Amino acid sequence: MMTILQTLALVLSLAVPTRPPGPRIVHLSIDSEPSNARIVRTLDGASLGRTPVRLPRPALPGRRSYTLRLEGYEDNHISVPADQSVTIKVRLVPVKKPSKPAPAPTPTPSSPPSSPPSPSPSPSPSPK
Repeated sequence: MMTILQTLALVLSLAVPTRPPGPRIVHLSIDSEPSNARIVRTLDGASLGRTPVRLPRPALPGRRSYTLRLEGYEDNHISVPADQSVTIKVRLVPVKKPSKPAPAPTPTPSSPPSSPPSPSPSPSPSPK
């Protein structure tokens, strides 16, 4: 035989609708050296913030790709698993500035210029 408390618990469990559990949430934590890099989701180009950042996201199968961008530095592309929490630290590489062309060498007189060769005497006309 059920007690009043058991009966009440049964009635309440049947009366309260249960929601299906939502997607599991994982976190993507990204930091960069130097910081303040913009994080762009490769899939749609959406800007997600600046480093350092911690982004909640639904756990999904596969991988997700992002690009870190900071003026004066090369873009850095990362790909991370989408079904688990990930912490990543990225060292950004400065953009190589084009090297300046070497200055033209300045001539320095090391010896007096040589004189041009003297013209050779022209043959004299032969008598006829």
